[in-house]
Amino acid sequence: MSTATAERTDGMAVVTRGLRKTYPGVRGRRVAVQGLDLDVPAGGVHGFLGPNGSGKTTTIRMLLGLARADSGTMHVFGTPVPQRLPEVVGRVGAIVESPTFFPTFSGERSLTLLADAIGTPRSRVGEVLEQVGLGGRGKDPFRAYSWV
Repeated sequence: MSTATAERTDGMAVVTRGLRKTYPGVRGRRVAVQGLDLDVPAGGVHGFLGPNGSGKTTTIRMLLGLARADSGTMHVFGTPVPQRLPEVVGRVGAIVESPTFFPTFSGERSLTLLADAIGTPRSRVGEVLEQVGLGGRGKDPFRAYSWV
């Protein structure tokens, strides 16, 4: 990490610079986050407040590696994310409203992506599927599961 980056992120829980995220829409790309520069000091509990559609959930998803930023940089506890997310994810607590799974991905693929993101061994995926009664259905698309 360069000296400039170290100074910029020192003592900060979260730092973003020029963060941008767009999604495809019917009339072209829809901007969810545009040019976000954020400095959140370490040592407290923080929440994102704002109206629906202002990019709160999208920003948290990008910080946690659940969505890919189009551009910009992000650091959590001075560590660049998502590149080195496994190094810091154990120090982060976040509640993301209605976690989204890709309906065409299998349960196994979805859990493998999550395991990789948090540094959990892939061998745990099969164990978890067995634990919740989906051991024989790991290759089924996520949308094929029913929820009670």
